[in-house]
Amino acid sequence: MNFYKIILNVLSLFLVLLCNFDKVESVKKISPENSLVGINRDNIKIYLNNCHLTIKGKGCYEINRNFFGKFKHLKRFVKSISFEGNIVSIGDYAFSYFTNLRSVKIPKSVESIGEYAFNCCFNLNSVIFEGPSSVKTIGSNAFRCSDIVSINIPKSVESIGKEAFAHCDKLKCVKFEIPSLIGKIDSRTFAFCQDLIEINIPESVKEIGNSAFYHCDSLVSVKIPDSVERIEKDAFSDCISLTFINIPSSIKLIDSYAFAGCNLSYINKIPDSVEKVAKNAFDDCINIIFDPIEYLNQMVIEEYKN
Repeated sequence: MNFYKIILNVLSLFLVLLCNFDKVESVKKISPENSLVGINRDNIKIYLNNCHLTIKGKGCYEINRNFFGKFKHLKRFVKSISFEGNIVSIGDYAFSYFTNLRSVKIPKSVESIGEYAFNCCFNLNSVIFEGPSSVKTIGSNAFRCSDIVSINIPKSVESIGKEAFAHCDKLKCVKFEIPSLIGKIDSRTFAFCQDLIEINIPESVKEIGNSAFYHCDSLVSVKIPDSVERIEKDAFSDCISLTFINIPSSIKLIDSYAFAGCNLSYINKIPDSVEKVAKNAFDDCINIIFDPIEYLNQMVIEEYKN
């Protein structure tokens, strides 16, 4: 087994030297215990040891879409990643299509995770934010099509981009650290998370965007806080396991198809604060009951009596 690992590491080094001699400044002797792949022009060292990738930098540094250059062949070896030094940003596409990646720890020094940073890491099931986290932004499609089972969103996060966790089929649990700074659940952020069972939306959120939870087939419980003013088009459309929803007194807009195709049987009330409910907001909710009727906005009543 040790002989096989040595051969594998030597072959990796050979490919790096063959394809990336312009990227590598120095290389150490390869061994199963300490396999330095290369040192890039920013003096950031890249190690691959037993399928674990370690990136070591001095001072502040970031990983961007061009960080690996022609080192892209490493994608098929890496199962876990760790960072050393003061990494401040994991940029756009940094680890996109690392298809064998299983786990990653986001250091507390990281302030941003870029668009598509871990997109299509099909086997990625563990993402841990080391605390206290400094991450402020999670870019669109950042963890799209990964195998994450649960995720804790640090309280430092101010925004999560479109489709950041879309198509995470095994995602069951999403927790937001309190107090949260997130003002919007963006478009399709959790769309097609078919195993997602429940979510407590933080009280900082004012808007639930288009298709934010579209086709979350297992979603049975959603707590919408009093801060939310807008539920946009298709926000919970086709959440076929969702039977109950609480409409808070802060709501002003329930847009087209917001709850269409859900299995809703009961809504506590639609408050007088509501300014507009699209006529098809509750399409195909054939068992829906509004209670108590006397509290319903008259406009809403007329929409659903016809």
